[in-house]
Amino acid sequence: LGMFKKILDDSADGYMIADAEGVVVYTNTAYLKVSDRLETGMTGHNMREFIEDGSLEDSNALRAIAERRQVVQPLMIRNEVPLSVTSTPRFGPDGRLEHVVTVTQDISLLSDTKQKLDNLLRFLEKSRMPDKDMPGGGEDFVAVSAGMRRVFDLADKIKNTMPTVIL
Repeated sequence: LGMFKKILDDSADGYMIADAEGVVVYTNTAYLKVSDRLETGMTGHNMREFIEDGSLEDSNALRAIAERRQVVQPLMIRNEVPLSVTSTPRFGPDGRLEHVVTVTQDISLLSDTKQKLDNLLRFLEKSRMPDKDMPGGGEDFVAVSAGMRRVFDLADKIKNTMPTVIL
């Protein structure tokens, strides 16, 4: 158990475990950091206290307890770090809720990657040239460089005048 706790403590992801009533029984440093609770901690406090004092607007852990299901929510902290917050209730053999595990993950790398992919898609859409008259017609060619665009434009201009275009 000690090795498992050390692994969680060293994780970049935040972990918080609360009992069936919402009382925090464990947090690692990463969770305390994103919760702005490094100084005061959270262990022994009910998550409702943090909502009542204005520290939190809502609690995924309390929602997971109330709804008896996993709750996943995106969250932006300090208007700069996008997080994914996942709270998963755990049930005992008798079906009673025992505790809820909440994991926070920094998804800024995923957000950056998505933005780059969106930019690439827009660029490719602008570079797409219709290919109506080529064999297998209907597919599109993408001419990214200015030189290739000129080749495609020239081929498009002379395609109806010459029986064969050799590039």
